[in-house]
Amino acid sequence: MFRLTDLCTRVLCVVMAFGAIAACNDAPESPTLESNDAPAAEHPPVVAQGCEPYCEPVQCAPVCSVAQCAQDDSCSGACGACPAAWSCDDCPLLLSVVETRVVDGLIREVVVALDYQPEENDARPALADLRFVVEGGEPVSVALAPTVLDAGKVLHVDPETGRPFRMLADGTVRLLVFSTSSSTRIPGGRWLFLKVRAPYGADGSVPIAVSLVEREAIFAPADADLTLSGGGFGAPISVWLTEGNDVP
Repeated sequence: MFRLTDLCTRVLCVVMAFGAIAACNDAPESPTLESNDAPAAEHPPVVAQGCEPYCEPVQCAPVCSVAQCAQDDSCSGACGACPAAWSCDDCPLLLSVVETRVVDGLIREVVVALDYQPEENDARPALADLRFVVEGGEPVSVALAPTVLDAGKVLHVDPETGRPFRMLADGTVRLLVFSTSSSTRIPGGRWLFLKVRAPYGADGSVPIAVSLVEREAIFAPADADLTLSGGGFGAPISVWLTEGNDVP
C-alpha cells in the first residue's frame, strides 16, 4: 500500500539532488594550464635540435688528443695546435720551449723563452711592449735574461696584482720591458722567460700554446719598430700535456 511518507521522502531526495547539481554548477572554475589567465613562461627552455619540448639541452664535448691536433673536434671547432717547440725558423722574435715539468705523468708547467734576433743593420729597441696569447694554461711568472738586465731594463709591475705582467681585457698578456732612467738600446739575444701552468684537473685534451701578437708599436723608438713590420713571428709554440708530443 502506497504511503504518504514514502512519497515525501522521494521528493525530498530529488530536491536535494538538484540542489547539489546547482551548487556544483555555480562553483567557480578551477584554473587550469589551458586557461587564458595562466602566466606564460618568460624564458622557455632552450632545447637541442631534434629534441621534444622541454628536453634537457645536449652539451657537445670536444674529442681531442695530440694525434688529432688541429683537426675537427666534433663540436664545430678545432683541436689545439700541433706540437711545436719553437714558433719560427727565421724571424726577429722567436719563442721556444726550454723547460717542462711533469707531475703524475702529465706536463704541468712549460717555460717559454723569447729571443730577439735582429738583422745586423736593424735599429735596436729601447722599450718593448709585448703581448702574448696564452691558451690551455695561465702565466705564473716572468724573468728577464741578463741581456735585458744589463741594458738597465725592468718589467713593469701591475699595481693591482703586484705581478710583472698584466692580463688585458681581451685575454692577452702584456709584458712591458722599459726603463725610467736608461735609454740604452737592447741588443739581440735571449730576452726573457715566461712560465705557464696548466689548470688544475687538466686531462691532456688541450695543449698549452703561447704566441706573440703581431701589431704596431711593439718597439720604441719607431726606427726599431719598423724592423718588425714584416711580421712572421706570430705562430705558437704548442705543448700537449700527455706523452707523444712529437706526434704531428
